Amino acid sequence: MNFALILLVLTVVTGVLYAVDVLKFRKLREQKYASFYGLTGKPFQLSADPKFYFPSEQHRRATAYLEYGMQQNEGFVVITGEFGVGKTTIVRRMLDNLDPDKVIAAHLVSTRNEADNTLRLVSAAFGIRTKSTEKSDVLLSLEAFLIGMTSKGKRCLLIVDEAQNLSSRAIEELRTLSNAQFGNQALLRIFLVGQPEFRDILQSPKMMQFRQRVIASHHIDPMDEEETRDYVEHRLKCAGADGSPTFTPDSFGAVFRATNGIPRRINLVCDRVLLFGYLNKKKEFDAKDVDEAARKVIEETRSSSPIRVQRAQNQAAGSASNPAISDWGPADVQAEPKEVKEPLWVEWGASFFPVILIVFVLRSFLFEPFKIPSGSMIPTLQVGDFILVNKFIYGIRLPVINKKIISINNPQRGDVMVFRYPDDPSLDYIKRVIGLPGDTVAYQNKRLSINGQPVETTKIFDYHHPERLYYSDQYVARMSNIEYRYLNDSDAPAFIPDATQFPYRENCTYNAAGVICKVPEGHYFMMGDNRDNSRDSRFWGFVPDRNIVGKAFFIWLNLSSPSRIGSFK
Repeated sequence: MNFALILLVLTVVTGVLYAVDVLKFRKLREQKYASFYGLTGKPFQLSADPKFYFPSEQHRRATAYLEYGMQQNEGFVVITGEFGVGKTTIVRRMLDNLDPDKVIAAHLVSTRNEADNTLRLVSAAFGIRTKSTEKSDVLLSLEAFLIGMTSKGKRCLLIVDEAQNLSSRAIEELRTLSNAQFGNQALLRIFLVGQPEFRDILQSPKMMQFRQRVIASHHIDPMDEEETRDYVEHRLKCAGADGSPTFTPDSFGAVFRATNGIPRRINLVCDRVLLFGYLNKKKEFDAKDVDEAARKVIEETRSSSPIRVQRAQNQAAGSASNPAISDWGPADVQAEPKEVKEPLWVEWGASFFPVILIVFVLRSFLFEPFKIPSGSMIPTLQVGDFILVNKFIYGIRLPVINKKIISINNPQRGDVMVFRYPDDPSLDYIKRVIGLPGDTVAYQNKRLSINGQPVETTKIFDYHHPERLYYSDQYVARMSNIEYRYLNDSDAPAFIPDATQFPYRENCTYNAAGVICKVPEGHYFMMGDNRDNSRDSRFWGFVPDRNIVGKAFFIWLNLSSPSRIGSFK
């Protein structure tokens, strides 16, 4: 019970932190200046969003080359461009527009892998699973897949992103793969998308055969100053801008000089400009504002390199334009500006919340682990068994207070049940259900009867207690559809010593032969399987329904005897 309370408190606390993290910090970048400018969202986010797509001249040309490559029956299409010019955006847009009934497309992001992995990566990109890792087997499986798709009238397309990471051997593997045909139909069309250095790789003399297979190639140049202006205005319009915020004519020139017309850099700088305006209650921006924002971005994204920051500052002293025009790198393009940093304790608390929530739900409503501390359930359960308890089979209960809110099933005779000890609800006990509400349970001379009917019992071989070096009489009993074993000690007395005072004790009659009890409504009569070594309902009375935890059903661990793992009755 104490652990359940602790878990509940942890779940509530981390849940509050998660809500703070999501509602206040994670959404703050979108919300904080969106409402200030009257925008519907963040116009210059770095992640690709189809609704903000801007068809510049360079993007339209690249798209046309890709469409041309889809119509051809052979060769490669190569698209290159600086980091952040929108290569991935074009590829994703094309993939979204493909008819899945006609084209089977696979998108592979290349890393600096060995060439031997190329075919396996291509196969995995198409969802092909092979038992063998031999190159010949992978190739046969891949070709069989491509032939099968082509024979059905479907075209197969492979897009390799970050192609500059491909080794010469990997490129040769792709060239060989592109030669495969089914009749006069090419089995695979391949688009290679990479950064400018990929063009240098292709100019190598050993790439001559590959170059002869390239049917179209296009390098995406950055936007010019006019397109930069159109791009900024387009993004603002898509975000719902209506007269606010505004950029002066000279500010667009500053944006272009600071970013060289590369879309991702434009987003980074303009996002910082809008943040600056929000913090300073400003809605109109000129070239000076843009220069200052760009300078801040460069300083913050390169805070780990004092030399380069100093170089940017030195450039600022001798130039009226943005100081870091020529000093951008991929790290600068990828980095988010430092805006509002959430406290570490909020971040950690929010991170743990999903895990704690899963544990809380599993433990409170579905399954809970327990360890058997005593021998009262021998031979069914041994000391040291780790068991799982089904908590929902008898109904859904609120954690900590254990109040049933949804009824599902009721305990049945013979169930092994975990419950809260009536005399001390902080303790969990495990026994077998013997009597249901309204039953008359008689345990006389170590023989059990329910409502006047003796429980079907058969004596089997004696049970040996290895740790205590003695034997007990062992029986098999059947209750309802449950068959289980229990023990009796021949030298133990039949009468019940030390019975305590408990609620409804007047329902029980104790005598020299044992006890006879009438189970009250809403209560259960419980007994351990090690009959003469178990303190149970014969001693401390009935278990109320509100104390039920769940039904034990599985042994998931026993360190001293792993063979015990499994279900039981």
